Formats: sequence, structure tokens, C-alpha cells
Amino acid sequence: MPEPFNPTYPPPRAKLDANESPYEIPADLKERVFHRALGARFSRYESSLENELTEAVADYARVSPDMIVLGNGSDEILHLLAFAYSGPDRPVVAFRPSFETYGAAAELSHAPYTQVELRPPDFPLDMAALTEAVSRGDAVSRGGAANGKEAGLVYLCRPNNPTANLCEVDEVRSLVRGTRAMVAVDEAYFEFAGSTVVPLVDRLAPNLCVSRTFSKAFRLAGLRLGYLVAPPEAVEKVRAHKMPYNLNHMTVAAGLVMLEEVGRLKGWVAETLKERERLEAGLASLAPAVRPLPSTTNFILFELPGRDHNKVWETLRLRGIYIRRYRGETLLDGYLRVSVGSPTENDLFLEELRAVLQA
Repeated sequence: MPEPFNPTYPPPRAKLDANESPYEIPADLKERVFHRALGARFSRYESSLENELTEAVADYARVSPDMIVLGNGSDEILHLLAFAYSGPDRPVVAFRPSFETYGAAAELSHAPYTQVELRPPDFPLDMAALTEAVSRGDAVSRGGAANGKEAGLVYLCRPNNPTANLCEVDEVRSLVRGTRAMVAVDEAYFEFAGSTVVPLVDRLAPNLCVSRTFSKAFRLAGLRLGYLVAPPEAVEKVRAHKMPYNLNHMTVAAGLVMLEEVGRLKGWVAETLKERERLEAGLASLAPAVRPLPSTTNFILFELPGRDHNKVWETLRLRGIYIRRYRGETLLDGYLRVSVGSPTENDLFLEELRAVLQA
């Protein structure tokens, strides 16, 4: 989980710990959002704007509107999937390390949470092991023992957070064919990876769906908007667990405006990828004290061989440089994660990291 607020830390000079965009959406787009929201009746729960957004999201994902569920961030979507497809007798399975929300969703649905461990130092995604564990029910649980129950839900973060690596599309296809469980592919970072499995989602195939978010490439982390692409039958099953009126009118308006600006979005993504390359090079220049792992996302996981990563994290935090550590995750001892920021933030981070390492 993210580090709790601690008033002893100074305000961030570079906030690079949450994989957000470092840039606010342009003022002209904000004005358009406000103007679009004026068309909704604030006194009413429902708005025709939500139907418009469903159609716009479907067009962006290149599917039909009856294959879309809108969520209050992709976190809500991931929790809804757990309610729909897991439970005490239907385990949730995922890689470890991966996105922490998967475990939280399993806990809320009272499902055993089983994990297939990735091996350091590079954490390759062993899809064969995942498929075997899901079908046999022999993945290692959080308590350290196999549960022997066939999975009801598989979370697959693609690219994986925090390791930033990407499994192949054909590997996902094999996983789906190798299990009866619902395979939920989390594509929070797909705009940066340039790869998606949405074309594999079959209207007639029951066990593949894809969650996405507007929080990363679309710069809307503060407005909480996500969506699910799934076969119509799965859409109805997930909607049965959804709270009514889960989106506010301003969020819906923002989603509509941003989907009208996909051309600008592609430019923003290109800027981030260019800056990621520069940040990777800066980290690599600090070798052997730093070893960055290859990234297909807007963040980089890096190793600090032979150093106390907690001490490095703490010192950077006291200097106003906020990056991510994974307290309690033993597989990530010696690793930290940094989000790609603006050029100024990235330079400041590299400068301070170099100073900490030389101290």
C-alpha cells in the first residue's frame, strides 16, 4: 500500500511515487469540461452524458457499447470483478509482486488470494506457471500453503506493476484457453506499452475481460474514471454488483472531452516515452550502484545492489523526492520504483539520488 502521510516529511519537490502524469490537463480542455458539465442537471443522479461516454469509450476501445462498464477509477472495476467472480470457494490468483489492489479485492470478497512468485533479479513473467497454478489450484497462498481449489478469477497486470514488464498476447490467449476462471487483464498502462489484448475479448467467449483507466495517459487521476471491456454476459454480471450512480457528472464530462482529444493524448504519451528513455539512461549512468529494469510503462523499477533501499528512500523523502518503496514485500527488498515525471522533476531526482549514493 502507499506510504501513509507523515507530517515530518517536507512537501514534495518531485512527486514521483504514484505513476500519475506530472502535467495538468491544459486550461482550454478544463474549460471545455466545465462547459460540457453545464449540460447536466446537478440535481439529478442520472445524466445522458453517461450514455454518451459509454459510446465514446466503446469507440476508443473498438468494441460495442454493450461490452463496456464504467467505473469510479479502475480500482472499482477490479473490486467489482472480485465480487462477481470470486468468493470463499473461488480463489483469486495473481503474480507476486503485482498491483496491491488485487489482494484487497480478494479480501473484501472473502476469497483466498493465491500468488505465483516472480523471481528476482529481473522478475520474468512465468505465464506457464501461472496457467498451471490457476487450473490446478496449487498456487502458493498468502498464508504460504496451497489451497487446492480451482481459481474463479485471475488478475494479470499487463504491463505488470511494479516490474514494468509485458507478457506476450499469445501467452494471454493460452492462459484464457487453459482455464475456466475469468481472466481479468489490467491494462492501466497500455497506452505506454503500445500493446493490448482487447481484440481477444470475444462476445461469445466468457472468460476474458480488460480493465483500463483514465488516471495515467489521460491525466485524470483526480477525477477517478476507469472502464471494463468484457463480453456482454460478463458485463451484466459485473453490473449486478455495481453501486448505482457511481460516476459524478464532472468526471463523465471530463472523460468525454479527453476522448475527443486522442490526437493530443498520443503526443503526451510520446513525450512521456521520450522522457522515460532519458530517465533510464540517467539511472544506468549510476551503475553499479543502480540497476534499472527495462520498462514498458510510465515508471521504472530499479535495484540498489548491496545498499539499504529503505535508507535511500528515507533520505530522498527528507529531501522532498517522493518515490515508491514496497514495505513488507520481501521480493522487492533492494528495489525502488520511480514514476516518469517532467524533465525538471527527473533531473532533480537523478541529482538527489546521485548525492545520496555518494554520501
